[in-house]
Amino acid sequence: FNLEIPKRIEQAKELKEEGNDLFKQKRYREAIIKYEDGHDYLVQMPNDCIDDEVKTLQNSMTLNMAKCHINLFEYVYAMKVLEKYFVFKSLKVLFGLDLNINSICF
Repeated sequence: FNLEIPKRIEQAKELKEEGNDLFKQKRYREAIIKYEDGHDYLVQMPNDCIDDEVKTLQNSMTLNMAKCHINLFEYVYAMKVLEKYFVFKSLKVLFGLDLNINSICF
């Protein structure tokens, strides 16, 4: 993870795309690993380097991980992923996410 900032972002994008390809093949467990790896590249960035593009990429990978778990009927794991990366203000947000996740992922 000792990469320059632009290389970290590019590597994270590539891992996200690999995860997306695996997701389309219904290889959800493998996709989760790609999304986690991509997320790890971004988490280790200094706060002053995290712009809207990075936040959007982080959020997208987090939501994609959750959707993989949902498709595997692993609802507790989906919630844990979301709790780890997001702070929810109400359960309505969580339930709304489950219903609308197709429109905000990928």
